[in-house]
Amino acid sequence: MSRLACIVSFATLFALISVANADPVDDCQMKLVNVQNNLPASAFSSPSDLESAGRRIALARKFYDDAQACLQTAPVKKSPDYGLLLKNRDIAKKLLDWADGAHKQLQEFEALDKEMEALKVAINQAPPDQHAKIQARYEAFKAKFAAAAATNPHLSRISSNLSTLDHVMSDLGLRKGLADTAAAEKRMLDGAVTARFPSKYRAEDSLDQDKIAQAFAEVDPADLVMIRKGDDVGRFQYQPANKVHERGNGDDDPKHPSRFGVFVAWNGYETLDYFYVRGNPVALGAETPGLLWNTTDGGVILVTLDGGRYVGPLRALVNGRPSVAAIPKAPQNLVLMPEDLHALVASKVLPASLEQSLTAAGHAAQTCSERITKSYEAKFRANDIANITIATRNNRAADLRDKQSAAVYNGCVGQQRAVQKAWNAAIEAYGQRRSKTLEAVRARLGSLAN
Repeated sequence: MSRLACIVSFATLFALISVANADPVDDCQMKLVNVQNNLPASAFSSPSDLESAGRRIALARKFYDDAQACLQTAPVKKSPDYGLLLKNRDIAKKLLDWADGAHKQLQEFEALDKEMEALKVAINQAPPDQHAKIQARYEAFKAKFAAAAATNPHLSRISSNLSTLDHVMSDLGLRKGLADTAAAEKRMLDGAVTARFPSKYRAEDSLDQDKIAQAFAEVDPADLVMIRKGDDVGRFQYQPANKVHERGNGDDDPKHPSRFGVFVAWNGYETLDYFYVRGNPVALGAETPGLLWNTTDGGVILVTLDGGRYVGPLRALVNGRPSVAAIPKAPQNLVLMPEDLHALVASKVLPASLEQSLTAAGHAAQTCSERITKSYEAKFRANDIANITIATRNNRAADLRDKQSAAVYNGCVGQQRAVQKAWNAAIEAYGQRRSKTLEAVRARLGSLAN
């Protein structure tokens, strides 16, 4: 017989003798001790120990069940240590219950961690139109996680990952917002006058008050737009024809206040120029209604209910019916600059006589200015060749320019007023056309207003 065979035979014999001579009380106690030995707190301290912890609980439960059977035997019940064994059994039971709870917390951690990762993937892959559904799922998960975290200390390990979920959810919200904006903008562009009626209206028809009134009469109310509330208010600029009108910063003459918020004045070159009084043209307010007429390189053309024409960004508009308060009682922003008047005359919106009168008045004023300016040429030449210092020459030249400007201002007052009068006449005629447009549109849209 080999040495190994002798050792095995001896070990087997020793085991049989030990079992035969084992004290049943000691055997019960050992089983209860083994329950405790298999359930150390360190085995349940990390989620990575989930599988190992499960095996330990299964083994400990086997020892506990064996101990329960052992405690039912007659020799053990008769033992003076029986009461102590029962106490140890209760302790083992509490430890086993604790281990079950700790194991469930590890399982809960693993389940929530996987659910969080799956939710993150779902949010990243969700199309924008699923935002509401994903948002509800996200909120439900956060509530479930918060409730579990109140009793499960392991969840503190991944609580910071919620901020990642917040970020990806915010990204989905942004994608949803962009998609909604794109859809809303497409809806408005599809409802633009030139898009809705391509064979009937052209971009240049936005100058024609008759065409504008006709378009308002035919338009689907759902195609009406308005300036949305928010930071874009004021971004639409008045553009009656081809020229964008910038806000003015001039001061009105208190003795002769302007009729339309504009005035003509001599500039530094002794030529007449056209100026807006401070605060004009008036900025369009939020919820100002109108029609999106067409797109341009500078944005979109908005035609208001009073026939006003404005250019601005599409993002500043929304579809919507006007409120009663938003329907103007009178046209606003009626001013035409000379190039606007020329365009409207060329489009046969206004009579040519208006432009002819303004042009003739302008030529007369320019002739007057040139006559007075020419009378100062000899004085400037004499100053240029005088035997004086450079500083004196410069001072005299500045004084001559001031006198020349004053002479033009005082000597051409009549011509300046004639230009203002002709300009006012053109603006007034344009205002009358705009008033007719407003009256027609008001009759059409008054019943549709919210």
